[in-house]
Amino acid sequence: MLSEIVRCVQHAMEETEYCGIKWSLAGVMLPLFNLSCSDSNKIELITFGTIPLLLKLIEEEASLSSEPFELALRTLANFTFNEEAKAEMMERGALGILNHIIERLQTEAADIPARKVAKDLAFMLS
Repeated sequence: MLSEIVRCVQHAMEETEYCGIKWSLAGVMLPLFNLSCSDSNKIELITFGTIPLLLKLIEEEASLSSEPFELALRTLANFTFNEEAKAEMMERGALGILNHIIERLQTEAADIPARKVAKDLAFMLS
């Protein structure tokens, strides 16, 4: 089941159909975030390639104030409580990606909730 949710996220990011449905990113990110709260789910989600998928999402997302963007950051933050996940994020350059995002968020005039999440995530990784 978890692998199917990860596939739905991937297809939503690519804006392609999966199982005859065109999934919305906003619709699949909340369940993924909720599932990432469980320690046993974290291990499974890591195995299915969730970390590179989420790093790609936060790196490429044009709208820094979007709900999927914030949920991707929060999901990655949940993963920092697993040492394997934390190591994989570091290997994949998560700190550099986050620092770039934080810089972009500083230029936004509005108080975007993702700003605090990105800063907290960078702190948890360092």
